[in-house]
Amino acid sequence: MVVVRNPVTKYFFAQERETPGQLEPTTYFSFIEKIEEVFDSTGGHFIFYLDCVEIKKIKSDTTPEEFILLPSQILFCKIPRSKVFQSLGDVSTESFDGTWVKVATKRSSAIGISCQIDGVYLENSRIEVNTITPINELNPEEIEKYRNLINSFNLEDLSEDARAYDWGELEQRLNQFHHVGIYNVGQGNLTALCYENNLPLIYFDMGGGFGANKHTYPNRLSICVTGQPSVLLSHWHLDHIETALRSNQSHNLKWVVPLQPIGLTHFILAYQLNQLGNLFSLDTTQIIAGLSILKCTGQVKNDSGLALLIDFEKRILLPGDSSYRRIPNLAGLQLDGLLASHHASNRELIHNGINAIPLANNDESMLAFSYGQGNTYPNHNPLHIIATYRQRNWGNNLYLETPNGNIIMEMNAPNLNVPCQGNMCDLALQQHF
Repeated sequence: MVVVRNPVTKYFFAQERETPGQLEPTTYFSFIEKIEEVFDSTGGHFIFYLDCVEIKKIKSDTTPEEFILLPSQILFCKIPRSKVFQSLGDVSTESFDGTWVKVATKRSSAIGISCQIDGVYLENSRIEVNTITPINELNPEEIEKYRNLINSFNLEDLSEDARAYDWGELEQRLNQFHHVGIYNVGQGNLTALCYENNLPLIYFDMGGGFGANKHTYPNRLSICVTGQPSVLLSHWHLDHIETALRSNQSHNLKWVVPLQPIGLTHFILAYQLNQLGNLFSLDTTQIIAGLSILKCTGQVKNDSGLALLIDFEKRILLPGDSSYRRIPNLAGLQLDGLLASHHASNRELIHNGINAIPLANNDESMLAFSYGQGNTYPNHNPLHIIATYRQRNWGNNLYLETPNGNIIMEMNAPNLNVPCQGNMCDLALQQHF
């Protein structure tokens, strides 16, 4: 296996492809990675993150082997609210998360759409969105192409059922669990359950800042694969797999992932893992010793993936981006450690007037935030929400943030280094409680 230590712009799938300086107007099948709503004096707009496949490059019999040769192309589109509602109806935009639409672009005379092609970020592609068409309005030829695409991108067919995963081997590892490590990957998530010497025994997510937030990703990040740790994925958003896209280091590890809809960029990674026999899908709660892999109960990607509840000497929750109320088995629990959900956002912290954050066990309970300094989200910053967490007894003593360095979720940790002394990886820890 070739290990890429510092892949800044070339993603593992980019090969020697040339990245165009601008895009030509065309028509795409576009997977909606996510939608952000912005209100302003003009009536507001939405920012669409679209993982695109050019329709003219698809046939009704395109094979998975042909799909993975297509470029990963993600458009970041600012679209007026009026155009979105005209095309998709006056409905909750969150309901379109993880769905497909048809998008036609046209030449832009002004500053156009930003895009990311095979990991290279282009500020201005000189195009803009002309029309958005729901999938149920495709013509017969497009329907055939679309059916082939979603059949090829079916995670259930791409992965082994999690019952084939070696849970016994994972349980043996958990006998040596000591603490949680939370790593600075910018506006994303990369966390690990660690041995006492700080080596990861299980990773939770393999993400980081991407696209407009790629500036929050560290200049250099190499993970540790010494003990062949497994990877548990919370959900299929790009900021939770970015590190796996930037290098192939994690591809020889066993991945357990939730069954969710995926776009082309996710598919390229999933296909690679599948070919190595390393992709296992889980669609239910799984409990091994003191680790509960909890299947979240929501509908959108953030809320329908996996969360981790660790219950050994201390009880720690790693929620991914899920709303707390969508994580099962939390009723009445008091926690000793918490990685705040969704990168310090305020999403659904208060529901029907009730604070949904799990209760801290005591004033010394450990609260951490994983987010990117200077990110593009106005409310992804602990300062906006720490008062809400304090209502549930969190952060009264101390809370830590990944922009200040990698975090060990342990009180007065005597050892922050890793066995390689940082010569082989970048996971040495800088902060403790």
